[in-house]
Amino acid sequence: MLLPWLLPAAVAACRGSCHSVAADLPKVQWALRVWTFWPGVAELEIRPEDLMPAAERALSMRAESLPCRLAQLALQLFILCGMGREEQLQAMKVHEEAVLTEIDVLVQSCGMANLIESGWPFFSLLALLRAGGVGTGEGAPQHASWVWHLRAAWGAVPQVGPPPPESDVVYAPPRWSRKAPGKPRPRLRPRPVSGLADGLHMAAVAAARAAASEVPRWRRGYVKVAEAALQRHMRWSGRRTAGTARSRNLLTTLWPVCESLSLVEMGLFAVEPQGQVLQGLPPWVGQEFLRKLWSQLGAAHWDSEPSVLATLPGSVLPSEALLFHTLADLEGVQVIVESGVSQGGSTRAACAWARAVPGRRVLALERSVSPAVAAELQSLCGGVLTLKEGDTFNMLDSALAAAGNATALLLDGPKGRVAVRLAEDAMRRFPGLRVAAVHDVPRLDSRYRDEQGRHLTRVAMEASPCLQVFSDEPWYVANFARRIDVGTSWSDTSSETGAATLIAAMDPVRQANLSAYVASAPKTGSASTFSALWEKKQLLEARRKRSTMNFMERMEVDSEHRQALAQVTEMRRNEDHRKALDRLIEGMRPENQVGGPKIVKHNGKALHQGHDRKLNWAPLECY
Repeated sequence: MLLPWLLPAAVAACRGSCHSVAADLPKVQWALRVWTFWPGVAELEIRPEDLMPAAERALSMRAESLPCRLAQLALQLFILCGMGREEQLQAMKVHEEAVLTEIDVLVQSCGMANLIESGWPFFSLLALLRAGGVGTGEGAPQHASWVWHLRAAWGAVPQVGPPPPESDVVYAPPRWSRKAPGKPRPRLRPRPVSGLADGLHMAAVAAARAAASEVPRWRRGYVKVAEAALQRHMRWSGRRTAGTARSRNLLTTLWPVCESLSLVEMGLFAVEPQGQVLQGLPPWVGQEFLRKLWSQLGAAHWDSEPSVLATLPGSVLPSEALLFHTLADLEGVQVIVESGVSQGGSTRAACAWARAVPGRRVLALERSVSPAVAAELQSLCGGVLTLKEGDTFNMLDSALAAAGNATALLLDGPKGRVAVRLAEDAMRRFPGLRVAAVHDVPRLDSRYRDEQGRHLTRVAMEASPCLQVFSDEPWYVANFARRIDVGTSWSDTSSETGAATLIAAMDPVRQANLSAYVASAPKTGSASTFSALWEKKQLLEARRKRSTMNFMERMEVDSEHRQALAQVTEMRRNEDHRKALDRLIEGMRPENQVGGPKIVKHNGKALHQGHDRKLNWAPLECY
């Protein structure tokens, strides 16, 4: 993929906006920071349309102001970081000189402090490129303890999740005195180096001391020292390698300059926004609603819920389904719109709710529905269910518009705070939406949490101006949930993000071996007589699972699959290895159900088991 990098231009200013890249620039900046600093929970916070349209526009436009050039370069680096490793290396090989020139111009024109405070995670994206294999230079001693500690601090998982966005101003102005709650600071500080040392070495030392410092004045001073050292290195490198790509630069050096400045960037922007806290409803409104809900729950018929959900692990709990359907009855709902079908547990419960009263309907949305699950749901639900395949972000508006008034929404995908924002936006734009529910909202979490350990989705729901009811509240658990959820098989997957379980199930070596086996199987005129029919179905199921992953997870799975396929193909060139791999595949097939007696044939000339087996002799020089 060729990236149209911009040519340098002399511009003095470094602040401002770039509406040609994105009309809603603060939200694009926030989404890019989340994707860069918190990649493990990015899908719980941002949508694909939050970044991709702006990044695609940044590839095709030309900038006339430095802020616009900075936004373009950051979004172009985002596209580059999202590529596969081979494609990434190929793109950098073509555009290396243009990238380095653009970096030099921005650093010299803006300065490091302005780049860090600009809102774009410039140095963090460069660090991600280096971590992806672009940086292959030499120069840093691997035994230096401060280098090791700093790289460990940069690669550590953030201790807390990202701060939420705001409607007008996403973040408060950067405060250099605030310690970053996201990642730990490096424990050891490097010693200062003399002015005659390598410029990149001195820049890395100063940047590391800035990342480890908690005094704002010192941190600013170290950033200025790092900037001066880097600019001196750029001038020296430009004179020695004029007209050619630099051999020692921010991308190829092993000194952790970008990683240090990335920690400084996160220290500034991992700060809770100083916006206005939303005020909830008056207390008497919530008390009156809870009294009505209690009366409705006491009159609800909940005996059928456990029979539908008790045998489905990973589905909604029967008590959760009862609370949601009771809230729908309390608001006079006639249509349930469900996002996320998976194994169909919540959809079964919704169909049972719809069949109880004539005129009710269920509309379910799913990226890719398993054929077995779809057939089972259609047979159980009949005409009350409408099942559609597609992305919720693209189909939810049309689904809510078709549902009309008196609608309830259940979001079981997407999850996280992006689901809360999606529900709040839908309730503002569709007056007929009476109830919105989000699945997987625990009280505490080990990763997706704030500084007190609270799950960020729950924090977002508690800060919402809408009235909130949780299914794990003590009064509901003690009086209803304990009786309803008896005998339910349940597994807690709320802390798992993305397609982690799918990636674990999709073993790359197994998938590569299946692909090679199907490719080598003899073709027949009919699909029903194909010898590798079961293996082909397994590959189709793996392809369906891949379609449910997000962009970065698909790139990771595809990269691992290509590497495994190359290894398996090399192994299958040896006939003994090929037969062993074929036996592994054939051993995974389900056993055929044989109704009659088994007939075993033996070779009458064989003296022992395996006597008639064909032997593959090695070349004569091996004996």
